[in-house]
Amino acid sequence: MHTKTNLYIIFREQLLLLVIVISYIVAGYFIQYILDIYKMMNLKFSYKILNTFAIYFSIIFLNIQILRKDLNKYLNLRSVCGVILVIILAAPFISAFSSFKQAIPIIQDFTWDYTFMKLDYMLHFGHHPWKIFSFLLTHKGIIRLIDFLYMLWFPTLFLSCMWMGWSSRRQLRFQFFTCACLTWILLGTLLAAFLSSAGPCYYSVVTDSHLNPYEPLMTQLMKIHESVPLFAVRNQVGLWEAYQKHIWLPFGGISAMPSLHVAIAVLIAIVGWRANVWAGILLTIYAAVIQIGSIILAWHYAIDGYMSTLLIILLWKTVGKMPFFKLDGETYLVDNQADFH
Repeated sequence: MHTKTNLYIIFREQLLLLVIVISYIVAGYFIQYILDIYKMMNLKFSYKILNTFAIYFSIIFLNIQILRKDLNKYLNLRSVCGVILVIILAAPFISAFSSFKQAIPIIQDFTWDYTFMKLDYMLHFGHHPWKIFSFLLTHKGIIRLIDFLYMLWFPTLFLSCMWMGWSSRRQLRFQFFTCACLTWILLGTLLAAFLSSAGPCYYSVVTDSHLNPYEPLMTQLMKIHESVPLFAVRNQVGLWEAYQKHIWLPFGGISAMPSLHVAIAVLIAIVGWRANVWAGILLTIYAAVIQIGSIILAWHYAIDGYMSTLLIILLWKTVGKMPFFKLDGETYLVDNQADFH
């Protein structure tokens, strides 16, 4: 391929992602200035844990391609530039999102929790969703497993981003990263600010209601936590303390609606189905576990996950229809061969 054409393809492939991230960061500083939110933006350009993860993943991935004798398909200017850009943009994008998320209660106080509690109750025919899964609370091992799988969302996200960063299926790569960024921006920032809510674990401290339907759930989770430490309980306490003391956290912030955990899990499951049937099945089950975990661990109202699932499917279909992803019939840009056999 001609060098000039190759550089044009590289530029074109990465431009949209670059524009989205930079625009989001600029918007953050604009909001900080307009609303006069003191030191809202805390931009980071590197996270050691992410860089280390990226290096180890890349080494393993490229060694697999050596065994498959496909190294030339990945170790080229286009692929390497794409991966480097993902690594460079990850820290500023995540820190910008964390800054936005931790500013949500300042922009819009937690006002929707009572409404979402009532909607959950009505949608589930007069039952609070957590009670449907309350039988799980009698099994500490199962709750601990769900808690672990819920925390596994973070490495799953990073793993998926690196996989897609290296992927030779460029159209799928485009669609994944565009949807992922728009999910964090549209769902995790704009919609989260408009529908500002804290979640069941904080229900008693953000509503005026004297009746807390989640008190038995929180009591049981605390009992389990005392004997088998739960990430959920520890993190919920830590996030609330940071919120009260105005401490900025790298992955901090309190926001329930919509659920980013569910949205990203569903997005990854969609990509999994594009890889192979077994990946699709496994990741769909994982997305279901995240939905159940978000309820039984008191992070989210059930409707948070339902909304996220519907929106991410709509977003995926919408982005997939964008003319940009048709690539003007340039077939050499599209490789439908899976990255792993």
